[in-house]
Amino acid sequence: MDVFYDEQVKALEYMQGNLKHEVTTQGQIKLKQLGSQKEELSLTLAQLRSSVDFTECALADVDDMELLSMKEQLVQRLAQLNTSQVHKPCKTEYLKLRVEKTIWDIGKMATLHYIPTDPTKCVLSMEGGEEGVMYQTLARQSVDFVLVISDENAAKKLLVCALVNHEGEANTQQELPVQDN
Repeated sequence: MDVFYDEQVKALEYMQGNLKHEVTTQGQIKLKQLGSQKEELSLTLAQLRSSVDFTECALADVDDMELLSMKEQLVQRLAQLNTSQVHKPCKTEYLKLRVEKTIWDIGKMATLHYIPTDPTKCVLSMEGGEEGVMYQTLARQSVDFVLVISDENAAKKLLVCALVNHEGEANTQQELPVQDN
């Protein structure tokens, strides 16, 4: 049971790492975009300031005749500024975590399933001996027995281990999953 839950925790930690990596990557991409936009806006601002300064100087220092002769330059420069496109910064964009499903939404991830055992499919053996064979022992000698249950309906075999003391009382019993190799 612990192995199952440990695997689920590993899966969640893996997903967490992937999400953190994706956020970091998207954040770096967004920072590059903002840096490019900042440079573009700085360049556009410098062009606007230059045009305003040029126009103010022309209006302040030049008489009407000279101003008329500069009309073509002024109109061309203002038209160029008017046609330049400035992209709005992406300040309204953000990353948001959208939760598809939580662990609590999944419900039961595992349940205990009790499988009735057919005694005709059980083989009792002495520990270290040949399967199904019982050997003679000395009086009061401790013996370990292994009960193997083969069930065709089950996905795998179950191994039930019982340690029996010299009075014939079971000390421990443990069920272990067995994988066929």
